[in-house]
Amino acid sequence: MRKRILSLVLALCLLAAFTLFASVTPVMADASYFDSGARILRAEFQGVELSRDRNNPTLLQDGHVITIIGNDVCAGFYGNDDVRVTYTFSDHVFPGDYFHFDENGRITMTFPEPNKHPVGDTVFVVHWDTLFVAERTATGEIFYFRSIPGSESPSYFVYVLKYGENEVITPPPALNIAREATTIAAGSYHSMVIKTDGSLWAWGDYAHGKLGIDYASSFHLNPVQVKTACDWAAISASSDHTIALKEDGSLWAWGYNEHGQLGDGTNIARNVPVRIGEGNDWKFITTGYTYSLAIKIDGSLWAWGANADGQLGDGTTTNRFVPTRVGAEYNWVSVSASSHTVAIDTDGSLWAWGNNQFGNLGDGTTIDRHTPVRIGSDNWVAVAVGVSHTVAVKQDNSLWAWGNNGNAQLGQGFSSPSHQSTPIRVGSDNNWDSVSAGLLHIVALKTDGSLWAWGSNQFGQLGNGTTIQYNAPTRIGSDNWAAVSAGWFYTAAVNKDGSLWVWGRNNNGQLGDGTIQDRHSPVKIMDGVKLPGTMPTTPIPPSNGASTGASDWAIAEIKEAISLGIVPDELLKNYQANITRAEFCKTVVSMLMAKSGTANNEERFINAFKIDLSESHFTDTSDRYITIAYVLLIVNGTGNNRFSPDSPITRQEAATMLSRAAAVFEFTTSSNDPIAFTDRESIAIWARREVDFVSANGIMGGIGNNTFSPHDHYSREQAIVTMLRLFRAFPREFYPI
Repeated sequence: MRKRILSLVLALCLLAAFTLFASVTPVMADASYFDSGARILRAEFQGVELSRDRNNPTLLQDGHVITIIGNDVCAGFYGNDDVRVTYTFSDHVFPGDYFHFDENGRITMTFPEPNKHPVGDTVFVVHWDTLFVAERTATGEIFYFRSIPGSESPSYFVYVLKYGENEVITPPPALNIAREATTIAAGSYHSMVIKTDGSLWAWGDYAHGKLGIDYASSFHLNPVQVKTACDWAAISASSDHTIALKEDGSLWAWGYNEHGQLGDGTNIARNVPVRIGEGNDWKFITTGYTYSLAIKIDGSLWAWGANADGQLGDGTTTNRFVPTRVGAEYNWVSVSASSHTVAIDTDGSLWAWGNNQFGNLGDGTTIDRHTPVRIGSDNWVAVAVGVSHTVAVKQDNSLWAWGNNGNAQLGQGFSSPSHQSTPIRVGSDNNWDSVSAGLLHIVALKTDGSLWAWGSNQFGQLGNGTTIQYNAPTRIGSDNWAAVSAGWFYTAAVNKDGSLWVWGRNNNGQLGDGTIQDRHSPVKIMDGVKLPGTMPTTPIPPSNGASTGASDWAIAEIKEAISLGIVPDELLKNYQANITRAEFCKTVVSMLMAKSGTANNEERFINAFKIDLSESHFTDTSDRYITIAYVLLIVNGTGNNRFSPDSPITRQEAATMLSRAAAVFEFTTSSNDPIAFTDRESIAIWARREVDFVSANGIMGGIGNNTFSPHDHYSREQAIVTMLRLFRAFPREFYPI
C-alpha cells in the first residue's frame, strides 16, 4: 500500500504546481463596463463547481472553456510565471497559446494561430483552484454564478477579453469593500474603541448600559476598559446600544433593548456584554437607530430590532428580538444603517430598504421599502447612512449622495429643504476611499489619507476650527488618516500611527478628553488604537493565559495556523488540554489539505489519494479523518481492530505521526543533525528515527534541559504548533495536489 501511495504522490507532484480553472462564453458585454483604453470587464461573484474530475470537465453546449495550467497561479498572477492556455470550442482544441503575467500584473496574450480563435468576447475567470461554469439565461446573454454548497466564498475575478494578436490588458485594482472603521465607533453620545492588544474601551453617556461597564454612572469623561477581555475585533455604536465581534467570530451586545436591538431574545437592557447566539461565524456588524445588522462568513445578512419602517428588510414591519435572515442570498459584504439600511453585494451592486421619507433610499421615490431594492446599475465599494441621507463611493472612487439636503449633507455647495431621491455626484474627484455619516454631517477619506468633511457644524463636528456649516467637502488637518467614524454631532478618527483624535459636541463626555467642552478642531486622546481592517474569517485563540486559552509561547503560531486553515473548529478552545487520537487525525488531515491547496475541497483531496471512506477499518470508530489518516499510513490502530479515538497520545507517538505525515508528500530527509536528547534511551526503538526526523527539521523539540520526555501526553496547542512547523518545513515542490 505504501508503494502505491508514494507512486501516486510522485505522479501528483509532476502535476503539482498546476491549478485549474475554467469559464464559459460567449457573453455579451456592454462597452460601458470596460476600462478606458483596456477592453476588460471586472466583477466579483461566487462560482459553481462544474466537475470534480479535473481531467474530464463537462462542457456546456455551444460554449467553450478556457483551461489554464501553470505553476502556482497565485504567484503567476502577480509574478512572472507563464500560464498555458488551451481553448476548447465544441470538440476542437486550439493548442499553443500562452498568457504571460509580468511583474506589474499585466496579462500579455500571444496567439500563434490567430485565425483559429473563438470570435467575440470571452469571459476569463481567475480563481485559486476550482473549476467553474456559468448558467445561461433565457436571453442567452447573461451568466449567473452560484455558490458551491458548503464551500467557502472568496472573491473571484472575471475578465472579459477582446481577442487580438499580442494584445496587452491591464487588470483594474482589486476591489476593497471592507473599508469601514471597524475598530472605532462614534454613537449618539458615547464612543468605543479597540486597542492593538484587543482590549475594548468606552466613554461618554452611560444611559441604558451602552458603555458595557457594570457600575452606575451618568457618563465617563475618560476612556474606561470594558471588562478585561483582550480579544475584541470589531465594534459598532448607535444611539443607545452597542454591538461587537470578538476575534473568535462570536457576536456580543449591550445597552438599550426595548425593541430587541440586542438580539438576545428579550427586551431587557444589558449593562455588560452578552453573547448573542452560539455561532462563531460572524464577520461584519453595524447598528441602526434602534436595530442591528450583521453579515456571516457565508455572506448571509441578518437583522433584528425595530422594524416599523421595514428597515430590517424581511418583508414585514414586525420587530425582531433575535437575528432574522434578510432574504436568501449569500452574497452580502457590507451594510450601513440608521433609520434605513443600505448594503453592498459581492458584485458591487447597491441595495436599500426601510424609511424613505427624503428619498434616502435612492430609488427615485419616497416610498418605504420592506425588502431590498437595487439602486441603479453601477458598482459600489463603500456606503454610509445618516438619519435621512446616504453617501457612497463607486468603484471608480467617485463620491455620490442622496436624500435630505437640509444641512448640505449632499455636498452640492448649497443646502435645500428639498430632497434628492437618486444618487448625485459630489464634486469631480475620483480618489475617494471611505465615508462615514453623522446625524447631519459627513466625513470621508481620500485614497491619499486626507480627511474631508461637510454639512452641519453647529458644534464643530467638521473639525475645521469653526462652527460654520460647509456646503461642500472641506479638508481637515493632515493627510495621514486611516479611518473615521461620525457620531451624531461629533467625529472620531484614527491616524495611521494609531493615535485617536476627536472633535465636535462633548456635552456627555463623548470626546473622552476629560471635559465636557466642545472641540472645534481635532484633539488627541489616545495612542495604540488598532487600525481597521477586514474581519478575520477564522477565529483567533484567546491570549489571556487561562487554562482554556493558549499558552503565551504558542499564541502567535496558533494564530498563524488558524489563518492557514490547519486548525479544526473543535480545537479552537481548551488549547492546553490533551489532544485525542481522533483530534490529531483531523488536524493532520487539515494540515495536509491546506498544504496541498485543497483546504476547501475535501472531496478533491480524497479522490486524489483514492481513499474509500465506506471501508471500515476499526470496530470502535468510522470517523472519516481517522480513515484518511489510516489509509495515508499516518496512524495505526491500538490492537484488536480498535483505534481508541478518545485516548490521548504521547510525545513519541506524536513524533511518529508527524514523521509519517511528512512522508505522504515524500518529505523524509533533513540537512540538519537531530537533537541529542539526554533521555534518548527512554524513547521507544520504533520511535527514535521519527524523533530524530522531527527534531532535525525543527518540527518538534524537547521540553527543556535537553530532554524529550517521550511518554508525556501531547496537548492541543503542541499539536497545532508542530503541525504548523511541519507545514512550513515541507519543500515547496511537494505541493499542491
